[in-house]
Amino acid sequence: MILWIASLFLSFVLRASAASPVVYFHLPEQSVAPGSEFALTVFLNSDVEANAFEIGVEFTPENLEFLGANDAQSIINIWRSRPFLSGENKVLFSGGTNTPFKGEAGELMRLKFRSKSPGTAGFALTTSNVYAADGNGTQFAVRPFYLKLFIDVNAPKIPLGDNVDKTPPEFSASKVENPVDGKTLLVFEVQDRESGSGKVLLRTFEKWKWSEWEEVQSPLQFPETAWILQIRAENGAGEKSDTFFWNENAKLLGALFALLLVLLTAYFCYNKYKSIKWA
Repeated sequence: MILWIASLFLSFVLRASAASPVVYFHLPEQSVAPGSEFALTVFLNSDVEANAFEIGVEFTPENLEFLGANDAQSIINIWRSRPFLSGENKVLFSGGTNTPFKGEAGELMRLKFRSKSPGTAGFALTTSNVYAADGNGTQFAVRPFYLKLFIDVNAPKIPLGDNVDKTPPEFSASKVENPVDGKTLLVFEVQDRESGSGKVLLRTFEKWKWSEWEEVQSPLQFPETAWILQIRAENGAGEKSDTFFWNENAKLLGALFALLLVLLTAYFCYNKYKSIKWA
């Protein structure tokens, strides 16, 4: 009886362990020369459908420099926080997907680094929260992961190998009604299969002047006082795609302003015609 209970408990533990997602790293080389530029790819293996992720990667700042990120092949397409450097040695990012992932080698992010002084560099998965697409947002405890990189003057010096991206990102945006308060929201999505989606910027036109650009995340509440919204999506290579939205009240104001211009133009033309005729 005791053996049966023990075997049942062990099988339950093994099933729970097998169902837990695994986040891990991959490097193109295990040894590189100082001055090399390379990408650390963050992957996910999951036996359950997962749709939300919070990831933190620490690295040794004395011999590694963080250059940026590329989400071109990422399974994440809804961003809560795009990759950013927290402190001097930790990269954080979080987001989700409207297409839950289940399987092996799901790419979460490519983090770009440059090697500096010779020695042993290291990467550590210090934040790894994965949430199931089960309607309850069940959180899985993901095991830590570590990876070493040897920086040696005798090792090959490798380039990052990114191709020059001259194509603007794919950008879609739409206005929807917030079911809670009935206010208008802007929902947008950016994709770029080459250099990554980069960032989304917003500026507004009101009181006859444009505001400064600011970085925004989707969804965004439509500024009620703005006449015009300009949303700009940039990919990792700096290529841009712009979209404009008019406030419904601003449309009427714009039509009245256009009518006023037409009337003023007609008035001046008429006066000029009269002056020429009677000269």
